[in-house]
Amino acid sequence: GRYNDCLGKLKEEQGDFKEAIRYYDQEIMILRGNPSTTDAYLVYCYTNIGLLHYDLMDYSQALFHCNEALKILQRILPPDDPDLATCYSCVGTI
Repeated sequence: GRYNDCLGKLKEEQGDFKEAIRYYDQEIMILRGNPSTTDAYLVYCYTNIGLLHYDLMDYSQALFHCNEALKILQRILPPDDPDLATCYSCVGTI
């Protein structure tokens, strides 16, 4: 699982955002099939993909992925959690 995350980070640092997105997408597919996956790690992957799409000016995909992260956070965090507020801000920025 974490192999794709490492490759995604590497591609992101190299400026190859589309390739980074591909690796993060693969990571999400692996995570979704693993019952021991933590929600926080899914949020991390969805947020990274959203921010990469934002950098590529693909705002509809950026919004979709940040909303996926937000849905998970709304389910697992209390409404006054600062991480939830940060995610709302990210969605609002897009």
